[in-house]
Amino acid sequence: MPINLYTLIRNLLITFTRDIKLVEFARVLSSEVETAHNAFMLQVPDWKYKVNANASVISLQHHIKRELDVDALITELDGKPIDFLVTVTGFVDEIRLKALLDNYKLAGRSYVFKVGSVAWAAAFTNHLCEDIREGWTAAFSDYVCESDGKNLISALCRKNGDGYEVVVSASSAVKSALSIDGIVRLYSTTAMISGTFAEFSAEIPVNQTLVTIPLEVVVTGANYFRTSVESIYPTSDSYYQYIAK
Repeated sequence: MPINLYTLIRNLLITFTRDIKLVEFARVLSSEVETAHNAFMLQVPDWKYKVNANASVISLQHHIKRELDVDALITELDGKPIDFLVTVTGFVDEIRLKALLDNYKLAGRSYVFKVGSVAWAAAFTNHLCEDIREGWTAAFSDYVCESDGKNLISALCRKNGDGYEVVVSASSAVKSALSIDGIVRLYSTTAMISGTFAEFSAEIPVNQTLVTIPLEVVVTGANYFRTSVESIYPTSDSYYQYIAK
């Protein structure tokens, strides 16, 4: 309750010392006490309200209205993974709203709130108690890469025991089953050996990067091979352009 400092001073002074000058002098000395007490009493109703506020739907809705001056509707969800939804009409400071919900909601309860086209979500990555050390995670729902959408298809002829084989490879896992046709040319140290080559066909399955094809070829007087991809089908899909390297 407010203090009547004049009356309080008169009542606390000994009867024969209650001279008007002494009372006024004591009142001047104590004026800051009256100011501080009255300021304290003005804050008491707000403190009492906040102490009595709880995590119930009615209390939270009323507290949001009182603190942020907006209407809020709280809807209980199934907890998989969100426990409740807060829908706010009108403009609101999302940071203050999030801080208010974090302060008054029950520990372990997750929520999402919507303010017009702006939405915040709070959810746990595992069944753990609230802990500031728990991290937030983000994951892609599909293959994402920093590329220009080109998948390079190349072929290499190599010796395998007593024979030879061609390895056809893609720079990334293909998204369509590719049919590949190519040619292996044989070279001496100076030039291609006329008429000496092998053709090959291969298929790279979906989500694979390479396939190996054995070759039946007679190598005479060759020093090295030049292997080229002549055709690719399909040449593109919704993920990549398939290009002979």
